[in-house]
Amino acid sequence: MKIFKILFTIIIASGLFTACDKIEGSYYESGIIPPPTTRVLLEDYTGHTCVACPSAHVIAEDLQNTYGDTNLIVVAVHAGTFANPGSSPYDYDFTTDAGDAYNTFFGITSYPNGVINRVKTGNNYFIDKNQWGPAVSKLLYEKKTMEVTIEANGNDTIINGSVKIDFIEGLNSQAKVIIWVTEDHIIKPQLNGALDYEHNHVLRGAVEHTWGYTLSSSTYSAGSTTSIEFSDYRIGEDWVMKNLSVVAFVYDDETKRVIQVNKAHVHI
Repeated sequence: MKIFKILFTIIIASGLFTACDKIEGSYYESGIIPPPTTRVLLEDYTGHTCVACPSAHVIAEDLQNTYGDTNLIVVAVHAGTFANPGSSPYDYDFTTDAGDAYNTFFGITSYPNGVINRVKTGNNYFIDKNQWGPAVSKLLYEKKTMEVTIEANGNDTIINGSVKIDFIEGLNSQAKVIIWVTEDHIIKPQLNGALDYEHNHVLRGAVEHTWGYTLSSSTYSAGSTTSIEFSDYRIGEDWVMKNLSVVAFVYDDETKRVIQVNKAHVHI
Protein backbone atom coordinates (compact mmCIF):
# COMPACT_ATOMS: atom_id res chain seq x y z
CA MET A 1 0.00 0.00 0.00
CA LYS A 2 2.83 2.42 0.79
CA ILE A 3 4.42 1.72 -2.59
CA PHE A 4 1.08 2.30 -4.33
CA LYS A 5 0.62 5.65 -2.61
CA ILE A 6 4.09 6.78 -3.63
CA LEU A 7 3.56 5.76 -7.23
CA PHE A 8 0.13 7.39 -7.30
CA THR A 9 1.58 10.68 -6.05
CA ILE A 10 4.34 10.59 -8.65
CA ILE A 11 1.90 9.90 -11.48
CA ILE A 12 -0.41 12.77 -10.53
CA ALA A 13 2.40 15.24 -9.84
CA SER A 14 4.08 14.53 -13.16
CA GLY A 15 0.84 15.03 -15.07
CA LEU A 16 0.89 11.67 -16.82
CA PHE A 17 -2.90 11.61 -17.11
CA THR A 18 -3.46 13.35 -20.43
CA ALA A 19 -6.18 13.59 -23.02
CA CYS A 20 -4.71 10.49 -24.68
CA ASP A 21 -5.39 8.48 -21.51
CA LYS A 22 -9.17 9.00 -21.55
CA ILE A 23 -11.23 5.94 -20.73
CA GLU A 24 -14.89 5.24 -20.19
CA GLY A 25 -15.82 7.17 -17.04
CA SER A 26 -13.32 8.75 -14.69
CA TYR A 27 -10.18 7.05 -13.43
CA TYR A 28 -11.50 6.70 -9.89
CA GLU A 29 -14.76 5.18 -11.20
CA SER A 30 -12.69 2.58 -13.04
CA GLY A 31 -10.64 1.78 -9.94
CA ILE A 32 -7.38 3.15 -11.36
CA ILE A 33 -7.07 5.69 -8.53
CA PRO A 34 -8.74 5.89 -5.11
CA PRO A 35 -12.05 7.79 -4.94
CA PRO A 36 -11.64 11.38 -3.71
CA THR A 37 -12.69 12.03 -0.12
CA THR A 38 -14.07 15.54 -0.71
CA ARG A 39 -14.75 18.03 -3.52
CA VAL A 40 -12.59 20.82 -4.89
CA LEU A 41 -13.39 24.09 -6.65
CA LEU A 42 -11.19 25.16 -9.57
CA GLU A 43 -11.78 28.71 -10.79
CA ASP A 44 -10.32 29.03 -14.27
CA TYR A 45 -9.65 32.71 -14.93
CA THR A 46 -9.87 33.01 -18.67
CA GLY A 47 -10.88 35.13 -21.65
CA HIS A 48 -12.25 34.56 -25.14
CA THR A 49 -9.42 36.57 -26.73
CA CYS A 50 -6.71 34.83 -24.70
CA VAL A 51 -4.44 32.78 -26.96
CA ALA A 52 -3.18 30.47 -24.20
CA CYS A 53 -6.52 29.92 -22.49
CA PRO A 54 -7.80 26.97 -24.57
CA SER A 55 -4.86 24.90 -23.33
CA ALA A 56 -6.00 25.56 -19.75
CA HIS A 57 -9.52 24.46 -20.66
CA VAL A 58 -8.05 21.15 -21.81
CA ILE A 59 -6.12 20.72 -18.55
CA ALA A 60 -9.26 21.36 -16.51
CA GLU A 61 -11.22 18.87 -18.62
CA ASP A 62 -8.50 16.24 -18.24
CA LEU A 63 -8.54 16.68 -14.47
CA GLN A 64 -12.30 16.20 -14.45
CA ASN A 65 -11.88 13.08 -16.56
CA THR A 66 -9.41 11.82 -13.98
CA TYR A 67 -11.32 12.56 -10.79
CA GLY A 68 -14.92 12.94 -11.99
CA ASP A 69 -16.76 16.18 -12.69
CA THR A 70 -18.85 15.73 -9.53
CA ASN A 71 -15.67 15.81 -7.43
CA LEU A 72 -13.76 18.57 -9.23
CA ILE A 73 -16.08 21.51 -9.81
CA VAL A 74 -14.68 23.77 -12.55
CA VAL A 75 -15.99 27.29 -13.13
CA ALA A 76 -14.70 29.43 -16.00
CA VAL A 77 -14.45 33.03 -14.83
CA HIS A 78 -14.10 35.39 -17.79
CA ALA A 79 -12.37 38.48 -16.43
CA GLY A 80 -9.51 40.84 -17.18
CA THR A 81 -8.10 42.23 -20.40
CA PHE A 82 -8.75 39.19 -22.58
CA ALA A 83 -12.38 38.92 -21.47
CA ASN A 84 -13.37 42.39 -22.63
CA PRO A 85 -15.60 42.44 -25.72
CA GLY A 86 -13.61 43.27 -28.84
CA SER A 87 -14.32 43.69 -32.50
CA SER A 88 -16.38 41.10 -34.34
CA PRO A 89 -16.41 38.12 -34.03
CA TYR A 90 -15.02 38.47 -30.49
CA ASP A 91 -17.62 40.96 -29.36
CA TYR A 92 -19.59 38.78 -26.94
CA ASP A 93 -19.47 39.83 -23.29
CA PHE A 94 -18.83 36.89 -20.94
CA THR A 95 -17.87 39.12 -18.01
CA THR A 96 -19.78 39.44 -14.74
CA ASP A 97 -19.65 41.88 -11.86
CA ALA A 98 -18.78 39.01 -9.52
CA GLY A 99 -16.00 37.70 -11.77
CA ASP A 100 -14.49 41.16 -12.06
CA ALA A 101 -14.53 41.54 -8.28
CA TYR A 102 -12.81 38.19 -7.69
CA ASN A 103 -10.26 38.89 -10.42
CA THR A 104 -9.32 42.16 -8.72
CA PHE A 105 -9.28 40.69 -5.21
CA PHE A 106 -7.04 37.77 -6.19
CA GLY A 107 -4.70 40.12 -8.07
CA ILE A 108 -4.83 38.23 -11.35
CA THR A 109 -3.23 40.13 -14.24
CA SER A 110 -2.06 37.32 -16.55
CA TYR A 111 -4.15 34.59 -18.15
CA PRO A 112 -4.93 31.80 -17.90
CA ASN A 113 -4.59 31.38 -14.15
CA GLY A 114 -6.36 29.22 -11.62
CA VAL A 115 -7.58 29.62 -8.07
CA ILE A 116 -8.07 26.26 -6.37
CA ASN A 117 -10.27 26.16 -3.27
CA ARG A 118 -9.11 29.74 -2.78
CA VAL A 119 -6.05 28.41 -0.99
CA LYS A 120 -3.29 30.97 -0.65
CA THR A 121 0.20 29.76 -1.49
CA GLY A 122 2.86 32.22 -0.40
CA ASN A 123 1.55 35.65 -1.37
CA ASN A 124 -0.81 34.47 -4.12
CA TYR A 125 -4.16 32.75 -4.43
CA PHE A 126 -3.60 31.96 -8.11
CA ILE A 127 -1.38 29.32 -9.67
CA ASP A 128 -0.21 28.51 -13.17
CA LYS A 129 -2.20 25.97 -15.17
CA ASN A 130 0.74 23.55 -15.15
CA GLN A 131 0.44 23.32 -11.36
CA TRP A 132 -3.28 22.63 -11.25
CA GLY A 133 -2.86 18.85 -11.27
CA PRO A 134 -0.74 18.49 -8.11
CA ALA A 135 -2.81 21.10 -6.25
CA VAL A 136 -6.13 19.45 -7.13
CA SER A 137 -4.79 15.99 -6.27
CA LYS A 138 -3.70 17.08 -2.80
CA LEU A 139 -6.93 18.85 -1.90
CA LEU A 140 -9.26 16.12 -3.17
CA TYR A 141 -7.90 13.71 -0.57
CA GLU A 142 -8.32 15.93 2.45
CA LYS A 143 -10.86 15.06 5.13
CA LYS A 144 -14.44 16.11 4.42
CA THR A 145 -15.84 18.15 7.30
CA MET A 146 -19.23 19.15 5.86
CA GLU A 147 -21.65 18.34 3.07
CA VAL A 148 -23.38 20.80 0.77
CA THR A 149 -26.62 19.87 -1.00
CA ILE A 150 -28.25 22.03 -3.67
CA GLU A 151 -31.80 22.16 -4.97
CA ALA A 152 -32.41 24.39 -8.00
CA ASN A 153 -35.54 24.76 -10.11
CA GLY A 154 -36.06 26.86 -13.21
CA ASN A 155 -39.38 28.35 -14.25
CA ASP A 156 -39.45 30.38 -17.46
CA THR A 157 -36.78 33.03 -16.69
CA ILE A 158 -36.51 32.54 -12.92
CA ILE A 159 -34.41 30.20 -10.75
CA ASN A 160 -35.41 29.31 -7.20
CA GLY A 161 -33.53 27.01 -4.90
CA SER A 162 -31.87 26.19 -1.62
CA VAL A 163 -28.49 25.21 -0.24
CA LYS A 164 -28.33 22.85 2.75
CA ILE A 165 -25.20 22.46 4.86
CA ASP A 166 -24.65 19.38 7.02
CA PHE A 167 -21.79 19.70 9.50
CA ILE A 168 -19.89 16.42 9.75
CA GLU A 169 -17.48 18.10 12.14
CA GLY A 170 -17.99 21.23 14.22
CA LEU A 171 -17.30 24.69 12.80
CA ASN A 172 -15.78 27.39 15.00
CA SER A 173 -15.16 30.26 12.60
CA GLN A 174 -17.33 32.65 10.62
CA ALA A 175 -18.20 31.17 7.23
CA LYS A 176 -20.07 32.39 4.18
CA VAL A 177 -21.88 30.70 1.31
CA ILE A 178 -21.46 31.87 -2.26
CA ILE A 179 -24.06 30.76 -4.81
CA TRP A 180 -23.34 30.99 -8.55
CA VAL A 181 -25.18 30.26 -11.76
CA THR A 182 -23.07 28.70 -14.53
CA GLU A 183 -23.86 27.75 -18.11
CA ASP A 184 -22.60 25.01 -20.44
CA HIS A 185 -22.64 24.67 -24.23
CA ILE A 186 -22.26 28.35 -25.12
CA ILE A 187 -21.13 28.41 -28.74
CA LYS A 188 -19.09 31.56 -29.28
CA PRO A 189 -15.70 32.36 -30.87
CA GLN A 190 -12.52 31.68 -28.90
CA LEU A 191 -9.18 33.03 -30.09
CA ASN A 192 -6.81 30.15 -30.84
CA GLY A 193 -9.81 27.86 -30.51
CA ALA A 194 -12.57 28.11 -33.10
CA LEU A 195 -15.36 30.40 -34.24
CA ASP A 196 -17.83 27.77 -33.01
CA TYR A 197 -15.96 27.05 -29.77
CA GLU A 198 -17.95 25.41 -26.97
CA HIS A 199 -17.60 27.32 -23.72
CA ASN A 200 -18.56 25.28 -20.67
CA HIS A 201 -19.17 25.91 -16.95
CA VAL A 202 -19.09 29.66 -17.58
CA LEU A 203 -19.82 31.88 -14.59
CA ARG A 204 -23.02 33.79 -15.38
CA GLY A 205 -23.43 35.55 -12.07
CA ALA A 206 -23.60 35.40 -8.29
CA VAL A 207 -26.95 35.03 -6.58
CA GLU A 208 -27.72 38.09 -4.41
CA HIS A 209 -24.22 38.69 -3.02
CA THR A 210 -20.82 38.63 -4.75
CA TRP A 211 -19.13 37.48 -1.53
CA GLY A 212 -22.01 35.34 -0.35
CA TYR A 213 -24.44 34.91 2.50
CA THR A 214 -23.06 35.06 6.02
CA LEU A 215 -24.03 32.05 8.11
CA SER A 216 -26.19 33.04 11.08
CA SER A 217 -23.69 31.62 13.59
CA SER A 218 -19.91 31.28 13.78
CA THR A 219 -20.23 28.06 15.76
CA TYR A 220 -21.93 24.85 14.62
CA SER A 221 -21.65 21.50 16.33
CA ALA A 222 -21.07 18.21 14.53
CA GLY A 223 -24.36 16.79 13.29
CA SER A 224 -26.10 20.17 12.98
CA THR A 225 -27.53 21.62 9.78
CA THR A 226 -28.41 24.99 8.32
CA SER A 227 -29.79 26.13 4.99
CA ILE A 228 -30.13 29.13 2.72
CA GLU A 229 -33.02 29.68 0.31
CA PHE A 230 -32.92 31.91 -2.74
CA SER A 231 -35.69 32.92 -5.12
CA ASP A 232 -36.51 35.02 -8.15
CA TYR A 233 -33.03 34.93 -9.66
CA ARG A 234 -33.66 36.21 -13.17
CA ILE A 235 -31.49 34.77 -15.92
CA GLY A 236 -30.02 36.70 -18.86
CA GLU A 237 -31.95 37.08 -22.11
CA ASP A 238 -29.68 34.76 -24.10
CA TRP A 239 -29.07 32.16 -21.38
CA VAL A 240 -30.46 28.68 -22.02
CA MET A 241 -32.22 27.35 -18.93
CA LYS A 242 -31.59 23.67 -19.71
CA ASN A 243 -27.83 24.37 -19.79
CA LEU A 244 -27.70 26.13 -16.42
CA SER A 245 -26.35 24.81 -13.11
CA VAL A 246 -26.02 26.20 -9.62
CA VAL A 247 -22.67 26.03 -7.82
CA ALA A 248 -22.56 26.69 -4.09
CA PHE A 249 -19.62 26.65 -1.71
CA VAL A 250 -18.90 27.38 1.94
CA TYR A 251 -15.73 29.27 2.73
CA ASP A 252 -13.94 30.68 5.75
CA ASP A 253 -14.54 34.44 5.81
CA GLU A 254 -11.09 35.26 7.18
CA THR A 255 -8.87 33.05 5.02
CA LYS A 256 -11.27 32.78 2.01
CA ARG A 257 -10.44 29.07 1.83
CA VAL A 258 -13.23 26.86 0.47
CA ILE A 259 -14.45 24.26 2.97
CA GLN A 260 -16.90 22.44 0.71
CA VAL A 261 -18.45 22.90 -2.74
CA ASN A 262 -21.12 21.26 -4.84
CA LYS A 263 -22.94 21.70 -8.12
CA ALA A 264 -26.46 20.84 -9.27
CA HIS A 265 -28.19 21.11 -12.63
CA VAL A 266 -31.21 23.40 -12.72
CA HIS A 267 -34.36 21.30 -12.94
CA ILE A 268 -36.93 22.55 -15.42
